[in-house]
Formats: sequence, C-alpha cells, structure tokens
Amino acid sequence: MKKTKFFSNWLVITSIIIMVMGLYMALCNTTPLFAPMNAITDPVFWPNGIQDSGTISFKSMIFSLAGAMLTVWGIYLFFISHFAFRKGEQWAWVSILTATVVWFAIDETFSVYYLIYGNAIGNIPLFLMLIIPLTFTWGEFFSKEHRKKNP
Repeated sequence: MKKTKFFSNWLVITSIIIMVMGLYMALCNTTPLFAPMNAITDPVFWPNGIQDSGTISFKSMIFSLAGAMLTVWGIYLFFISHFAFRKGEQWAWVSILTATVVWFAIDETFSVYYLIYGNAIGNIPLFLMLIIPLTFTWGEFFSKEHRKKNP
C-alpha cells in the first residue's frame, strides 16, 4: 500500500492543480491574466481579431462555466483521492480512470476538431498526471490479496 499512499498524494496535488486551473478560467477570463488562453483560441475563431460585445460576453460565459466544471472535477478528485483511493477502495480507482478517459477522449476530439491544438497539447500532461498513478497502483487495487481483504 506504499505506492497507493504516494500516488494518493500525487492525485491530491493534481486535483489542486485542476481546481486552480478551473478558478483561473472562471474568474480571470476577462482580465489580462487570461491572455495566454486567448492566444490559443482567438486566432482560430476570430482570425480578423474583431469581437463584438455579444461575442465577448458569450466567450466569458463559456469560459466561466467550463472553469466551474473544472473546479468541481478537481474537488471530486480531491476527496476521492484523499479518502477512498488512499484506503485502496477499487471504486475510487475505477471512477478516476473512467472520468479521466471520458474527459480526455471528448476534450481531445473537440480540441482537434476545432483546431485548438494548444489545448490538445496542454491536455497531455494533465492526462499523464492522472493516468500514471493508476498505472502504478493497478496491481495493488486488483490483486487477489486485495480482493480478499476488500470483498
């Protein structure tokens, strides 16, 4: 279970990073702090650089809602990682894997479809931060000994 504790801490740190990213998206999307994200999306959707006030409001709403969802995902990941994953509960491992694979498949597909390659590339480190702990702890969660202790 040493690996499980180490990777539980890893996932807790990852969840905090996700929460911070979500709060950044939700709260900073109309500030100069959001310029790096705008640099990824704006040239694709507004190549002439012109955005009317309705477009700016809509874009802000979309980033705010996406940021809220990201923050909530980070909160769920925090509690699952800190409590259930750390105890070796299989459902925690499975839920983190399922959420990670579903998020990555959908986000990558639409990032590439809409030509937001910066987002698609940026998803890869986060995907790895979530998949690596699952890869290294699979044996602990699904061994015969573990199943005997946790029917």
